[in-house]
Amino acid sequence: MQNFTSSHDIEKFVKNGDTIPKNKINGNRRIVIRINDLAYLPETLVVLNEDNTTERYKFTADTLTKKLHLTDLDGDEQTSPKLTYKAFENKVYIYQYIFKGDSLWMKTSAKTLNDYKLTRNRIRWIRDLK
Repeated sequence: MQNFTSSHDIEKFVKNGDTIPKNKINGNRRIVIRINDLAYLPETLVVLNEDNTTERYKFTADTLTKKLHLTDLDGDEQTSPKLTYKAFENKVYIYQYIFKGDSLWMKTSAKTLNDYKLTRNRIRWIRDLK
């Protein structure tokens, strides 16, 4: 898994065996996953949903078994999913997990800091300076 900031656009989202289309805005679809997106809050994962709600988690990564163990920032272990992931060429990832009784599967395409013009040349924002 990456040790730097990445944003994953969710290309395909399947919930309980049903593909949720991109154009169906009902709050049931995740649209973006951000990993380590805030310098002051490392090892966090943020899920942005279509209804503009967010879910924030702390995570620990097991790169040998390809699993992310998420813990709700509020510390609710009972609703914390364990994601398995597979990395493919061209920054494509597959995530699978069970969350609150729902089986979820996502195919994502990732962008890292090097994919953005402003940060490609290692420009840093004031909030990231130490």
